[in-house]
Amino acid sequence: MNVDMEIICVGNELLIGKTVNTNAHWMGKQATNLGVNLKRITIVQDIVDEIANVVREAIQRKPRFIVSTGGLGPTFDDKTLEGIAKALNRKLEINEKALAMV
Repeated sequence: MNVDMEIICVGNELLIGKTVNTNAHWMGKQATNLGVNLKRITIVQDIVDEIANVVREAIQRKPRFIVSTGGLGPTFDDKTLEGIAKALNRKLEINEKALAMV
């Protein structure tokens, strides 16, 4: 059985070279060690429409798994959740308990 996977990394800091993409490197190695066929790693800006587009494109390729990294912090410029929600045509809800922990 062939299990395909894609990784979507979100973050302007990755694109401009400010931060090395160690998450993708580590996950790629782990996936390969587990026998997963890593088909693609995509890096995208913190822009809602860009994130939504790459998520939709990945879904069209029908991998078994799509994993996203980065852009999940509590800062104003983190757009990952909004982009994924837009791609899936879903609304986000604030979990007040989780927000209080952040």
